[in-house]
Amino acid sequence: HPFGPPLPGQKGGYFDTELVSDTWSKCGVEVTQRFWRRPLSATLAAFADAGFVVERLVEPQPSPAALARFPAQLAPVVGVPWFIVYKLRLAP
Repeated sequence: HPFGPPLPGQKGGYFDTELVSDTWSKCGVEVTQRFWRRPLSATLAAFADAGFVVERLVEPQPSPAALARFPAQLAPVVGVPWFIVYKLRLAP
């Protein structure tokens, strides 16, 4: 999500486009994931340039059931836009 907290290694500001890496370990396996950080306007312009229109934009939050089951793990993401989901269609 473009409004989410900065990722480790992120150097630029909100309006910069940059490739950022984040590394973590899970079950003894180290994983490095790369993310493109770009402003929302750049993402929407890319959709339009490719011939799409946005039908819906959703910023999902944890469900009450998930919060009840994993309160400590999900507390940091409540009220913070970590994800963004786009429903697109081809422009007529």
